[in-house]
Amino acid sequence: MKEKIKSIISVMEKLDDIYFSNVQIVGKRLSMKDPFGELTSKQVQAVFKMSRICPCTLTEVARILRISKSSASTLVERLVVKGVIERRQDPNNRRKVLITLSSQARKFQKALEEELVKELVKIGETINPKDLKKWVEVYKAIDVAIYKIYG
Repeated sequence: MKEKIKSIISVMEKLDDIYFSNVQIVGKRLSMKDPFGELTSKQVQAVFKMSRICPCTLTEVARILRISKSSASTLVERLVVKGVIERRQDPNNRRKVLITLSSQARKFQKALEEELVKELVKIGETINPKDLKKWVEVYKAIDVAIYKIYG
């Protein structure tokens, strides 16, 4: 089992390399600076997780990142200063502050996701259809397992 897991990690690292090479491609294609370039890998992960629920509150950021509200507040402040996310007043409740990705970060992230899909389609097209189906099934099983363990 341990060797199989190491094999999976190796493939995940290769996919990770594809992801980061596409960050550079997207920046050049859009003629824009990578808004995530000055972030730590943890901050980039946090931004991508937040983007799934934006606009959101600080409490929701803390929950999705599984960190304290004070840590979430510090993280959000750093990301606001770097121009990756913005705070906005909730139009339905003036006392509530919503957190959202900056327009530049949203544009960059969307383009990056499009590039990643293209790359994964290329990989998928070279895989035997039965193996591709297994790959999808395994990822679904992993997703279910993660949900069971971590909620």
